[in-house]
Amino acid sequence: MGRGILLVLSGPSGVGKSSILKRLLPQDGLVMSISCTTRPPRPGEKDGGEYFFLSTQEFMRRVAAGEMAEYAEVFGNLYGTPKDFLERNLAAGRDVITDIDVQGAEKIKQAFPQAVMLFVAPPGRAELEKRLRTRSTENEPDLLRRLKTADEEMSRLHMYDYIVVNDDLDRAAAVVSAVRTAERAKREKMMEELSW
Repeated sequence: MGRGILLVLSGPSGVGKSSILKRLLPQDGLVMSISCTTRPPRPGEKDGGEYFFLSTQEFMRRVAAGEMAEYAEVFGNLYGTPKDFLERNLAAGRDVITDIDVQGAEKIKQAFPQAVMLFVAPPGRAELEKRLRTRSTENEPDLLRRLKTADEEMSRLHMYDYIVVNDDLDRAAAVVSAVRTAERAKREKMMEELSW
């Protein structure tokens, strides 16, 4: 069994990344990356399930030791992607998929240059605004902030290997799955040609 592939999935809030992931995760050999956080667990959350829950001191110790592929502060809590989780699963031949913002994706690409970068885009800004308004989870200032962030994220498309337009959820999930299959085939062909 060869090394797994790291798939980095980014896109604006409300574009449907979580819905795409729900369709993909039942696939064999695909693992969702688990982040570390300093926020307390919510009811029903278990350490190593949704997150690895760490104290601020332990989180910062791991950052100082170079054990995080990326990290950021969000609303007063720290979140980060542990390198050892990614490395352990990739070395075991499992493909790992992350759901991460553009800044985090850029840092992961620096730590794992072989990562396959996928950006999930809405069919247009008006559609994204409609989706955000329909889900009714943000007040108006938060919604406008998310749209401004989406504008900034869309300006960084050049750093991605693939752009997946989520105009149809089933089709978008199928495209991400096809990218995974194609990248695996490309890696296997390259190894065969090396005859090592």
